[in-house]
Amino acid sequence: MRNKVIQVAPTGWESDPENEYLKLSTLDYCVGQVFVNYALFFKLSDDDKPKTIPVLKRGLEITLSQCRQLCGTLEPHPDGGLAFHKKCESTVEFHVQWLDGPDDEGKHPSFDDLEKRHFVSQALGDINTWCVAPMTYGEKPEAMPKSRPKAPAFKATFIRGGLVFMMHHHHYANDVMGWAGTLHQLAKNCAATWESPENPALPPWDPACLDLSRHHRGTLITKRKPLDLNLRRLHGPDLALLTKHRAKLFNPDPTQPLLWGEAVDLRRRFRDPPVPERAQGNMVGVALSIHMHDAVPPPTVAEVISEAPLSKLAWYIRQLTSSVTEPAPDRRGGE
Repeated sequence: MRNKVIQVAPTGWESDPENEYLKLSTLDYCVGQVFVNYALFFKLSDDDKPKTIPVLKRGLEITLSQCRQLCGTLEPHPDGGLAFHKKCESTVEFHVQWLDGPDDEGKHPSFDDLEKRHFVSQALGDINTWCVAPMTYGEKPEAMPKSRPKAPAFKATFIRGGLVFMMHHHHYANDVMGWAGTLHQLAKNCAATWESPENPALPPWDPACLDLSRHHRGTLITKRKPLDLNLRRLHGPDLALLTKHRAKLFNPDPTQPLLWGEAVDLRRRFRDPPVPERAQGNMVGVALSIHMHDAVPPPTVAEVISEAPLSKLAWYIRQLTSSVTEPAPDRRGGE
């Protein structure tokens, strides 16, 4: 097993401010003090492998100059609260690991092995092999603000037939849609670099993606009827079956309503003005049945297990989702 650690500095760091603070928004404090990590799987030929790390490194340099909170360390802000503190000389760790040699066969999965198992996390084995310590998911002292954790880390592991790219970040830096914005920007930066290493045609980046003080636009998504029918056929029995087995374990009163909850992306719901598609940070609200119990009573245990058609459950979930509107975070913040 070979390992290498590259300290990645953002493009143009030489002319960056000596100290840059990117303050947390109100919604950033609402998420867990945890690290989160996402694995991306690439099928690569042996001929393409040597070109991959320079392209990833260059893509990260460009992306870190854009998603600037990811260059920082979580620290107290001089004016109060918390911020990601980016210094001029700040760098991010990019680990590279090789598990694609003859000695790794039988010890570590190949790309084909992972593909056959549909890339489930269990197929990876020990998650620590693929991650940068201590950034595996979970609540831990290293993720608490008093430990001044770094925002991200990255790890690329070559395997037989491909590459596993692990992206870590502290949850205060991004929710899942913020991470998706970072990922798409990184992908386009890497694609441009791969196409023309010396003179890449880089995609645009909107600095407003870092502005957490603005409000946003809502969007309603509807389903075509055939898709709705397929969802009923495919997922109705699963929901009832899973709830039935959970009921055996927890033994709830079948006449009592269940507690329902879901995370809702607020980027598509704030209206004035709209935010960029790849806005960073945490813009997530939580829809809970306790906030709308009087207006729309939640289904009971018995209804979910056997009595209610999926259309009724889907209708209730839609009401729950729709309850998260532009004023909802302010209203619930005062409760």
